[in-house]
Amino acid sequence: MTPKERQDSIPYKSVVDALSDPLLILDQNMTVLFVNSAYYDKFLVSEKETIQREIYALGDEQWNAPQLKKNLQEIISRQVPFNDCEIKHDFPKLGLRTMLLNAKRIDEAGSETILIIVADVTERGEAEHKLLISEVRYRKLFETAKDGILLIDPVTEKIIDANPFLLELIKYSKPEILGKELWEIGAVKDISYAKKMFEELQTTGYVRYEDIPIKSRDGTEREVEFVSNRYPLDGTEMIQCNIRDITDRKAAEKKAAAYMEGLERLNKMMTGREIKMAELKDEIAVLKEKVFPKV
Repeated sequence: MTPKERQDSIPYKSVVDALSDPLLILDQNMTVLFVNSAYYDKFLVSEKETIQREIYALGDEQWNAPQLKKNLQEIISRQVPFNDCEIKHDFPKLGLRTMLLNAKRIDEAGSETILIIVADVTERGEAEHKLLISEVRYRKLFETAKDGILLIDPVTEKIIDANPFLLELIKYSKPEILGKELWEIGAVKDISYAKKMFEELQTTGYVRYEDIPIKSRDGTEREVEFVSNRYPLDGTEMIQCNIRDITDRKAAEKKAAAYMEGLERLNKMMTGREIKMAELKDEIAVLKEKVFPKV
């Protein structure tokens, strides 16, 4: 049988030629019997460079890869198809690309052939690499943030993740809080208040509260600012809660307010009448003790 006759005898030739992915059909000797139009277009080769040549000799021997050879041998000896055989190669006229090959043995019309479909996944690989970098960057920010961060399932209202700062703030380990609700760990002690907060979050997608008291596992009480957002993520939704410890800031604000109150009182004492120096000293001492108490 001539090469032309062998090509014409390939089952479903017109169908496979219409496929958008590059495709090869080999005989049991790994000789290329047929490639579709997509193969010629993808690899910028001619029929003369391709047909009746061993697959391992095509191009600059880009398919001469140990894993592909092993897979093809198993197809011949054991009729075992394979999927996602990865070939990363600097292809002539294309440059560095990543290809995935899927192959199956076909026994039909008195002939045994091997059908190979090639998928160029270079862009997909680059996108996955960028996604991985993004995920690593987010995880690093999540782990090192100086605010407490909780991730909550909006349906079950259960905690699904927490960063180290939050765990240190409430004195719990991560396994102890996963699967629990906010009020079960002291973050929000009033259940009705927490339910109201979640209802508002469901409606607006955002809530912010200041001066929420929380008590850690060891009894330490802190004042926090609580900001929560609901956002889409991979076809579902997520709630992220940022919990900022504002205890020191509030203490400083109270000291500043007490100081201003004392100055105003002194100003009133000195307005419209004389004040004795001893009385003034006593008032200043009281003010200092309020603002800067002795430890």
